Amino acid sequence: GILSIFDTNATGALSRAIFNNVNVTTVGGDGVRVDVRDDSLVDLAFTNGLIRDDDTAAPAGNQGFHVSVDGGAGTLARILLQNTTISNLTPGLFGFEEEGVLFQASGGSRTFATLDGNNILNNGPGADPTNLPYFDGINVLVDVGLPVTASTFSLNLTNNRLVGNFEHSFNLSNAGSGVANIFMFGNTCDSDFGEDAPIPITSNLEDMRVTNGLSATTCLAMSNNFFASAAIVENLSGPGAFTLELDGLSNGLGQPVILGGPPAVTIVPFGSTCQPAISAEEAFFILNGFPPP
Repeated sequence: GILSIFDTNATGALSRAIFNNVNVTTVGGDGVRVDVRDDSLVDLAFTNGLIRDDDTAAPAGNQGFHVSVDGGAGTLARILLQNTTISNLTPGLFGFEEEGVLFQASGGSRTFATLDGNNILNNGPGADPTNLPYFDGINVLVDVGLPVTASTFSLNLTNNRLVGNFEHSFNLSNAGSGVANIFMFGNTCDSDFGEDAPIPITSNLEDMRVTNGLSATTCLAMSNNFFASAAIVENLSGPGAFTLELDGLSNGLGQPVILGGPPAVTIVPFGSTCQPAISAEEAFFILNGFPPP
């Protein structure tokens, strides 16, 4: 696939990489892998493309689009993934054995991601489709693992088709002292069928799970998303650490957004908190030399 490693050691220079109308076909490896380290400034876009796995032997360990950002508060990455299909070369077969899309944000870094209009299909069965764990269409890990830091991850997730992936369509785990701001609009989520097939059933049917960890802060705004199975948000931190915005539009085929806890998830008016936080992050990137989107 494509491997890009950005490690500029605080030169202050902005690295830009734009892939448009690019087809990536890999056998047993990652489709696109991006590593951002050590106070690098990276602006990367992958648009109107295909990222496909043509491996039928199903080895473990590959992702379709994998971004890892780590290395201090001066490490900034803005990522655009748009109008791209991530799946198998042959329609209907399983694609990447682990995540369709994986983001890892750590080390006090800041990431601003936009995923818009993508088809992320049939990923995540792993090497053995009868044993947990399974993987996801989109998986975001913020400050998961040691050391405990305060990384910031902001995400616009809009108009994506997340179908047939082996576990969640969308999963986000925010741990450490991480800050996550998420806006979800117009996504179709219909995954999580493989892990529940064995008897006895090994898990509940879920299309989405967003977890706010013990010292983390998460803000999630949701509007007009479709979930074939449950959408679960859970707060493992203190009161007020997880903020949820719902505007009353559809968020599922009769599937409610299930609030986990205690402590409770805080409900606030739609547009009041999460979207201003995402806009502030966008302004922060522009002030640090990134061009306006």
